[in-house]
Amino acid sequence: MLRLRKALRRLPFLGRWLRWASRRLPLAQVVREVTHEEREGRCQNTRPAYERAQRVYRLLRRSLEDYKHFQEANRFAYRELEMRRLAYLAEPLRNTAHPEPVEGRAGLVVPFGHSQGKLSAHHERRTLLKRLWGQLRANLLSSEAAYHQISSCGDSIAKPLLWLLVSVFALFPALYVLAEITVGGFPYHVGGPWNPGPLWDFSLRTAALLPTEGGDKVMGAALFLQVVERVWSPFLALLFTLAVRRRFRR
Repeated sequence: MLRLRKALRRLPFLGRWLRWASRRLPLAQVVREVTHEEREGRCQNTRPAYERAQRVYRLLRRSLEDYKHFQEANRFAYRELEMRRLAYLAEPLRNTAHPEPVEGRAGLVVPFGHSQGKLSAHHERRTLLKRLWGQLRANLLSSEAAYHQISSCGDSIAKPLLWLLVSVFALFPALYVLAEITVGGFPYHVGGPWNPGPLWDFSLRTAALLPTEGGDKVMGAALFLQVVERVWSPFLALLFTLAVRRRFRR
């Protein structure tokens, strides 16, 4: 396979395309830079295995940063965050700290004072809840998951830009309508007449950290939403800027 890859890269056009793909495509980067510890972690699917892979990527990243190779260090930083996120999906380890285990029917080890059926049902429910909680933390309820969903750990330009556009022109205007805001003397409420122009202009000025105009009445829930948008939109713009900077530095 290695000889075939080298032979293909010697071709003028195809070799140039393969070299570009190996530098740019995320899948090619993962295949090229994956370590033995990550393969072991994905095979075992346990938290200690993912933590070992995370430590290896951290050491590689710090070593490259010490030698000022920031472009290569960014790729290992992505793998480090990915291992930290995948650790939430790891299979929960069985708790063996039970007093006086005895052997029950079918050769299963049952702690003293527990029936085999009750223990099995309880263990299944507990394992299912742990898996569900791990899925939520890996995909939604953690800083690693949020960073992955919003910007692919700083490696995506389209994601933060899309999140910013959706937030400014769809999400926050809809929330402002629910909060019954008044923009430019025009009151907005659910079921009322729809005039998106002033509302989009208000949301855009809020995202750009510009002051509100005289005819805008922002109180209560609308004021809280405005504060949230003033923090959320610059944060997305910062992620977009960092992704563009990282892309053109490679």
